[in-house]
Amino acid sequence: MKYVTLLICLFITGCNSGGSSSPSVDSGSNQNSSLTIEEQLSFSAYQRIYYGTNSQQFYDLRLPADTETSPSPLPVIVLLHGGCWVKSTADYSYFDPLAEDLTRRGFVTINAEYRALGDTGGGWPGTFEDVNTIINSVNTLADTLPIDIQQVVVAGHSAGGHLALWAGLRDQIEVGQPLYDPQPLVPALTVGLAAITDLGQYWRTSCGGGINRLIGVQPSSDDFAQRLIITSPMQMKISLTPTLLVQGKNDSVVPVSQANNYLAKLRENQVETISLQPSSNHFSILNVDSSEWQQTVAAIESMLK
Repeated sequence: MKYVTLLICLFITGCNSGGSSSPSVDSGSNQNSSLTIEEQLSFSAYQRIYYGTNSQQFYDLRLPADTETSPSPLPVIVLLHGGCWVKSTADYSYFDPLAEDLTRRGFVTINAEYRALGDTGGGWPGTFEDVNTIINSVNTLADTLPIDIQQVVVAGHSAGGHLALWAGLRDQIEVGQPLYDPQPLVPALTVGLAAITDLGQYWRTSCGGGINRLIGVQPSSDDFAQRLIITSPMQMKISLTPTLLVQGKNDSVVPVSQANNYLAKLRENQVETISLQPSSNHFSILNVDSSEWQQTVAAIESMLK
């Protein structure tokens, strides 16, 4: 309840950015399940794209002004919301202000929803499969839109930060292991905003109580450590994907140690990293009017150059 209350308090003041509103979505099947992504796609400034048959398998695609006549390909940012991987805790809509702000700055934005715990097919392995599908679909978008697939950023907050970092490492999953994809689109940059980096530690927290359902095994199981190797950034094989970690020092939901320990691992393996640790809480780093957000965007832009 604390997580939800803080979320509501932040975005009562943070959702007034004036962009396109996002319609609500009911659980169940969607109305566009018979259409391919190509058939749904247009040059509209805002459009909802369904990538699967479940109503939660969609993303809101926003295009910068004059995308159709852009003289050069545009960078893309995939946004993955948090909420303890649980449907009833949070959804894509709290990322709307960030998506609108980034679109105004010239990024194509994908504000993604995915099947979470409580959704049909959510948890293991559906949540991971949805994230993989969302990111890979950028290849399809690039067939129609002027998108630079060499400048794809995947950013997520909290539990979504975990999924974003996982996305940057999933090319290290080996043949024969669950979640293996022979040709994943590997992002140029991953961004963890108060990201949960170590499921092996975080399952003991109130927000981490669903991790056993997320990864499909109990912490007491002999298979727990093996499952972490393909699902938890701290335990996964390192990729060289550049990484930005933004972690508020006053975060009471995700301990600063989650960022610090993962940062140390990345730097030991000579991965390009930037770490920002403002005196912020779990949600204030997402306020688009804050200096923390301006620093985050500046870091993203500098790491893409």
